[in-house]
Amino acid sequence: MSVTNQVPTNKLEVELRKLYLQWLAALPDHQNDLAAYLTVFQQSSEALIQQLGGAIAARGVWGESNFPAPTLLPLSPHFGTIYDAMQQAAIQAGIAAGLQATDVARQMLNAGLDTNFRRLTLRARTETVSAYWKNAWDSIADLPDLVMVWGTEHSPRTCPWCLQRDGMVMASPDLRDHPNGRCTPKPTLIKQVEYKGSVNAEGDIFWDPNWAQQLTSKEEGLALQS
Repeated sequence: MSVTNQVPTNKLEVELRKLYLQWLAALPDHQNDLAAYLTVFQQSSEALIQQLGGAIAARGVWGESNFPAPTLLPLSPHFGTIYDAMQQAAIQAGIAAGLQATDVARQMLNAGLDTNFRRLTLRARTETVSAYWKNAWDSIADLPDLVMVWGTEHSPRTCPWCLQRDGMVMASPDLRDHPNGRCTPKPTLIKQVEYKGSVNAEGDIFWDPNWAQQLTSKEEGLALQS
C-alpha cells in the first residue's frame, strides 16, 4: 500500500466541510473585507491540511479522489458583472474546501445568499468545473511532451456539441466546457495523439496546419517502413 493511500482523508473532508460552514455562516458580516476574509479561510484550511494529512495528502490523495487541495483558485472573469461578490467568495471557498457544486449551492441557499437553488447550483457547478480544468492545465504547464485532449463523457445526456469535440486537441488553456458540461481535459503524450482536429479558446473546431504536417511526416515514415 502506498503512503498516499494511508492518509485518513475521510476525517479531513469532514473537518474541511465543517470549517467551510462556520466560515460561510459569518460571510454576510464581511461584505467590506471579502478578500481578507477569504485569506482567513485559506490559512485555516491549509493549517487543517497540515494537521490531518499534511503535504502527502495534498500531493497524492487529492489527485486520486478528485478532492482539490484547499487553495484560492481564480474564478471566472464574469464575476463582478454577473455574480454577487458574496456569492463569488462563497463559491471560491467551497471549491477550496473540496465541496461538490450542489453542496456549495445548498449551503449558500441556507445562508440566504440567494433564493433560487437551481441558479446557485449552475453558478457553483460552472465555477467548479472551470477550476478543475485550470488545475489540469497547470499540471502540464512545464511538460512539453504532453498536450491536452478533450474527453467527452458518453452518455444519453451528452450533447452533440461535446460529442463533436471528443478526442480533439485543446489548443488553449482558456478553453472551458459549457455550463453543466461533463467533459474532462485529458493530458496525453503528443506521440499518442491520433489527430482529428483542434478546439480553440472559443470552443470552435479548426484544423491546425502544424498537426497536419506532423501527420504527413508520420504517414511518410510508415510508408517507407512498409
